Amino acid sequence: MEHGESHCGYYVVDDGQESYVVFCDMNTEIGFAYTLIESFALKHNSFFRSKSLTVNWPINENSPNWNMYRLSHSRMSRIRDRSTYWRATCNFPSVGIDYQDYVRARITEVDPTKQTLSATCKKVEYINLRGHLGLQTTVPFWNSNGVHMHTDSSNTKCAFKPNTGAVNSEDNWGYYGTVNPKFRCTATAESTTQYWMGDYIRGNVKDKKAQCKDCGKIY
Repeated sequence: MEHGESHCGYYVVDDGQESYVVFCDMNTEIGFAYTLIESFALKHNSFFRSKSLTVNWPINENSPNWNMYRLSHSRMSRIRDRSTYWRATCNFPSVGIDYQDYVRARITEVDPTKQTLSATCKKVEYINLRGHLGLQTTVPFWNSNGVHMHTDSSNTKCAFKPNTGAVNSEDNWGYYGTVNPKFRCTATAESTTQYWMGDYIRGNVKDKKAQCKDCGKIY
């Protein structure tokens, strides 16, 4: 992106230790470049539910896809070391980014690949959960042994309180022991959840469309 690239699709990257194919989004959020580190459909939740992002659990890591994919922890960590932000999205291949059912935080505030969390209030820059909006607010996160990274929108211990319209113990952006069809990531068995690492790159943005473009190409 620093050299003017703006396509959303598959790239071969060299992270300093190895080269491999990843999916990059340099198109849907103006000025931001993100690398996909995990994506899974709700129907495959059993493979991901108990695996915190702090553990090594690669699935199809050399074949990025939306239904069943996760990088090894070592690759995640090296991407994290070049990133400032992480974000979690729902149904990216069909929706792109419209900031609904979306969360973004600085890695210095909460690091999904390092920190063990248990209903821990952590600051996010932006969150929209079933229409509830929060800016520069704190959200309870879980990310521990046997528990995939997620929040629970029925929990009101932190500043952000999206409990209106929530179901009891509703899980969002992972774990999915209890789901709400009003949350995009869990609307159907085919709904998908994504985690990304990335950074804000000033300038050199050529394509300002709001949806993913040329997603199937390799660059």
